[in-house]
Amino acid sequence: MNQNALNSIYKAYEDNSQQCIDQIQQMKNQMLHRKLINSMDEIENLIKENCITILGELQSQFENNLNYLDHCFSWCLSIWLNECIPLLFKFSQILIQLWQFYAHLPIVHLKNELNFNLLNIKQVVYDEIFKKDELINSLIDLLRQSSTEQIINEKLQEVINLFNEISVNYKSLYDKQLQFLDTYVKQITTVIDLCETAICRFFGVTHCTKQQSLHLEKKINRQTPINNIVTLGFEKYICIQQQHLSPSALQQPQTSLLNTITTSSYNE
Repeated sequence: MNQNALNSIYKAYEDNSQQCIDQIQQMKNQMLHRKLINSMDEIENLIKENCITILGELQSQFENNLNYLDHCFSWCLSIWLNECIPLLFKFSQILIQLWQFYAHLPIVHLKNELNFNLLNIKQVVYDEIFKKDELINSLIDLLRQSSTEQIINEKLQEVINLFNEISVNYKSLYDKQLQFLDTYVKQITTVIDLCETAICRFFGVTHCTKQQSLHLEKKINRQTPINNIVTLGFEKYICIQQQHLSPSALQQPQTSLLNTITTSSYNE
């Protein structure tokens, strides 16, 4: 990408140089055509003395600037590879561990626990329903063998009672499953809150409400940086100080350009 940028700059320079050469050639032709100078040799000497020298100086200055840009790109790449990338990688590993410990593992545990509870309560209720279903079948067989109306009515009432109990079992299963789901949602919310708290502590920041966020946004828009220091936040803020970059610093690629980040209390 950096090489493409340099090539683009050099291509623009070549195009501009070619336009200058074309203009000089037109000027030479016009001077000769209007007989301002009698000979082409005199014109060539005049152009060489007044134009070519300037073009050479500009070309030398451009090449120096281009080399300086190339050095800047190389220096920035060296800083990025040697200092930024390792720190970002380490930082990412810490964030992954933070997420794994405070969010992923607890959520997986709660999910497995929910599935176990749902399957377990379902199996318990289905076992009870199966027993009642067997009783119903046996009562129906007795109904076929009953000889009096009284016995038939008694057996029918028992069958109806069993059906009612089965209905209650299904209703109980539904309620218990809803209870497990409701508990699961609350537990997930708690895990997310704990994860948020851990992340806030990790970054040294505090959670703010929507109203506080709007107030902070207005405050940032009104704030003018002083001495390249920008402060953000409410009870706590992050202070980021940008380091000045001088040309001499380009000769010291080992110098860290990472911003100094500190956290402090903010009393509004």
